[in-house]
Amino acid sequence: MFTSKAFVIACCLYTLGSLMTVSGTPAPGSFCSMKANGDYRHPMDCYEHIKCSNGIAHVFDCPASTLWDDSKKRCENTSDLPSCNSPFTCVGRADGSYANPTECTSYYVCDEQITHLMQCPATTHYDPTMKVCDHAVNVPCP
Repeated sequence: MFTSKAFVIACCLYTLGSLMTVSGTPAPGSFCSMKANGDYRHPMDCYEHIKCSNGIAHVFDCPASTLWDDSKKRCENTSDLPSCNSPFTCVGRADGSYANPTECTSYYVCDEQITHLMQCPATTHYDPTMKVCDHAVNVPCP
């Protein structure tokens, strides 16, 4: 028979095991290193989101038939959102950073023709001329 301490430990281990299998797509290693605590779109899978907590990334799946809506910071019905498949590709492009053609709070980094979607820190926009995220007042967003 379980003692109360053993029961609590068993429950904690079960919960930890459940959390560890929440998502199949790993977060990029340094994704949260320079980000404020909060929720962000997963750069490789819009059916998932990443919760940054003190520089550590925790990946979560959205429920079935939903996508992560980064503007609302929650999972939303897929029929209410544009497709998550980005038209941007790094195939045939030189390594470097490129403006996101659909919005200005993120940009793409091409590395050996692999596409990486990067988020600018809060209150900043990507400046395609300087190739950095800068204060939103300095970078007009079309």
